[in-house]
Amino acid sequence: MNFMTYGIGLFYTAASRSWDEGDSTGLVPVAAAEVNKILKAKGMRTVTVSQGIFQNEYPDIQEQEIRNALSAAEDANRIFNGTVTGIIFTSDYVSNEDTGNLVCRIIDEHKIKTEAMGLKIGVRLRSCTDIIPIKLPEAE
Repeated sequence: MNFMTYGIGLFYTAASRSWDEGDSTGLVPVAAAEVNKILKAKGMRTVTVSQGIFQNEYPDIQEQEIRNALSAAEDANRIFNGTVTGIIFTSDYVSNEDTGNLVCRIIDEHKIKTEAMGLKIGVRLRSCTDIIPIKLPEAE
């Protein structure tokens, strides 16, 4: 079973805080790792987490969100290896070509580190029109 979070839970007013000082969604990776220790001891199937990174227009907060997500993934995988399998950027921020290009740049900047941690990196889309400007036919 794979869980996907929407973000690490970073508050705008707490941009300099660590991953475990934000909102409760930031605790999901480590909580899942602790649960995995119990599940494995009982011979049960473990869970995985795709850690979300909420995107916003504030570069400093965005970078802290990414750092916190990677730190939480690292801590979780130290507790139970393989709990966090990927980092997922939300696409809510993508509203035009400029923000789409910014998201692609951010992913490129963090891809090497993410992959070096053994994690996949991707984007959560609401629909393909988030990245492909297509006009859908009108419903009859």
